[in-house]
Amino acid sequence: MQLIEFTSKGLYCSHGDFYIDPWKPVNKAVITHAHSDHAKAGSNSYLCHHFTKPLLQARLGESDYQSVEWNDPLYVNGVKISLHPAGHIIGSSQIRVEYNNEVWVVSGDYKTENDELSGSFEPVPCNVFITESTFGLPIYNWQPQSVIYEDVRFWQPPNRNPRLPASTTQKRNASHYGGHCRCARAPSSAGNTHADPARPRRQDAPGGAVRPGTVAYPLRIVRAT
Repeated sequence: MQLIEFTSKGLYCSHGDFYIDPWKPVNKAVITHAHSDHAKAGSNSYLCHHFTKPLLQARLGESDYQSVEWNDPLYVNGVKISLHPAGHIIGSSQIRVEYNNEVWVVSGDYKTENDELSGSFEPVPCNVFITESTFGLPIYNWQPQSVIYEDVRFWQPPNRNPRLPASTTQKRNASHYGGHCRCARAPSSAGNTHADPARPRRQDAPGGAVRPGTVAYPLRIVRAT
């Protein structure tokens, strides 16, 4: 059963008539988390986790928002939906969709190492897993959070914006490194050496600066055998 399909507006469940993280306005959007590449303005209604709701309200403005707790299922046109911790940012959730004993899970962005802030990633049994795979290639070797946080602390003092308190800049950078760019160390052309651990694996602008909004977000479908 094709429970979720790719469309011009995003991931669509025709049985429930809703979209997951649509990139165009739709009637009903189920949102994994509040980052702008996953939550777009203009939809008629939004379903998300309780912690995500105020972020969407602040970012997207007035709309019809419904929020639920993790593992608290609800039904939309006969399709069972539940949200489960993804560990990416506060409120980030995997979306579990069940219909006629078929279960599909959309991961959204996720992190398997618990940061004690975003909720611990919960593996969800399913028939089909649609996973974010921005850094899915095996060349990326993720470092432990303790190493990443030390990189941020080392980088922060000489690069701090003098107009911001030190704590503000450090929190901002820690949040940045806690998402897609958690210092993936990719092998360089020299072989066993690694790229600069304090440099995020995004498309770089001239001079080594990170160009905002340039991360690609491919999706991969994995069906259980």
